[in-house]
Amino acid sequence: MNFDSPYQKMHREDLSSRARKILSDTIVVDIHNHMMFEYAIREALGYADIFNTWYAPVLQSGKIDVIATTVGGNSPCVCNLTDDLVHGSLEQIDMLRRAEEQGASLSICTSVREIELAAKAGKTAVILAMEGARALEGIEGEESLVMLRTFHRLGLRMVCIVGGGRTRFGDGMGEADAEAGLTTFGVKLIKEMEQLGMLVDLPI
Repeated sequence: MNFDSPYQKMHREDLSSRARKILSDTIVVDIHNHMMFEYAIREALGYADIFNTWYAPVLQSGKIDVIATTVGGNSPCVCNLTDDLVHGSLEQIDMLRRAEEQGASLSICTSVREIELAAKAGKTAVILAMEGARALEGIEGEESLVMLRTFHRLGLRMVCIVGGGRTRFGDGMGEADAEAGLTTFGVKLIKEMEQLGMLVDLPI
């Protein structure tokens, strides 16, 4: 039984109308998306046209124009279930690149202008992101940023520097009591990201 007054009903409808107007006039961003968890499994199972079948309809119904989706990071679960974090990250970038080339309604974007063009074309703009930076650490004993620059050339535009644990770049959320923060290598990483125009994702 509905006990809403006529005023409450009108107010709710007015809010819905205003919300639809805002959504239609605004580019809406999902800044932390884990689509690739399922996507990679579906590809391994042999499904085709994965993005258009499972993800585009949901994103479009929710009026989501942009997703920053994880394509690698600190653990196998975000690197296509492999301990080789670099290889797993490359596999997931390759999945999305192939989907784009095969006509999926997504566009991997590396700039604001590309995001705007994707929105005008009715495509989901995809920002490649990493959840944690262990895949960027490179060779042990060296403070080389070659992996960051290489992944940037492949389209990576956002990196969460640490996750729960300690890496060569800094202490994660699980190490809060140590209050160590970033390492000198981590400071170098962020400075290079700033030079490249990348987004730094800060865990809370």
